Amino acid sequence: MKLKNVMTLALAAFACAPLAEAQDAAFKAIVLLPGEKGPQEVTIASVDGKGGFQYVKRGTAERYQMNTSACGMFFIPTPAPLAEAWSDYRSGDNAAARKGFAAVKKAYAPYAALPNSPAMQAAMGELCCAVRMQDWKAVKALSASFPVPANMLLPADQVRLKAASIIGGIADGAKSEAQKKAVTELMKQKGVLKQTDAETYGWLRYAVADACAAEIPADQLQGTIAADKLKLANEAIDNFCQCVMSSHSATRPLPENALNRAIGLMWALPGVKEYAASAPTPMTGPAWASAPANFKDAVALANYLKVLYPAQKGSAPNELADKLAAFYYNARQGSSKNKKK
Repeated sequence: MKLKNVMTLALAAFACAPLAEAQDAAFKAIVLLPGEKGPQEVTIASVDGKGGFQYVKRGTAERYQMNTSACGMFFIPTPAPLAEAWSDYRSGDNAAARKGFAAVKKAYAPYAALPNSPAMQAAMGELCCAVRMQDWKAVKALSASFPVPANMLLPADQVRLKAASIIGGIADGAKSEAQKKAVTELMKQKGVLKQTDAETYGWLRYAVADACAAEIPADQLQGTIAADKLKLANEAIDNFCQCVMSSHSATRPLPENALNRAIGLMWALPGVKEYAASAPTPMTGPAWASAPANFKDAVALANYLKVLYPAQKGSAPNELADKLAAFYYNARQGSSKNKKK
């Protein structure tokens, strides 16, 4: 879109807002056609998938052919169901948002190839909800069947779609080396780092963490991680924590899950369970000072979980986090008390 048309677009958006509720009857767009002095409402009759579309002017029945690239402005008012789905998404109701996005994507599928179409927006929203809900089979399927080619998306959405296809590999049990290679290759691509937002980066870190953790035998996760798996465990913990730090402000489910998985891995590291079995509660200064570093880190993560993601009403107790958080000791406060004495 040309910069000189930005103000015109804004005015058109406000003037035509009521049209958003009438999208079911006919697909409308606000366009500035070549040779015209100002934007006008047209009904989109058909789309060819290559930027071309047929339209009907208000008050006429004749169809005209045009390409979006020839328009000084091409604006599609937001349909009410799409606005409602985005509202649910922003409020954290991922299940409701996902259902709404899926309905909009289906309803507006014939117009998906238009710039920033409702179907395109809804498809991206539905994909994001699936990631947040950790429905990895759906993430894999939705990213593979995205309704428009990636090059039709905004740069940031192109990166998000690629990231979704990587994290969707969890559905197939992707191995650590494969996931690390996929993330590295993506981040090396020109302009990708600049277009990667914090939540999308968190997806990539989670993808690596899950792949590393998946290579640790279940019996070791329940007991003690063996020496030859410690590198994988530490990589998983580090990447789970990066996921939390990158995406905790976006939505709760994925970073909360990542933090819980990091705590579970810390609990299985050598010496952590053993020290917890004999450590006093409440924790004392001397006991904290002599605690293994992994034990201290596990306690810190558990306390962080309880502060950042407090238990929700009706949810089951998080026994491991509660157990570890009970050992939390503020070394700075303890030092101050000792000095006063």
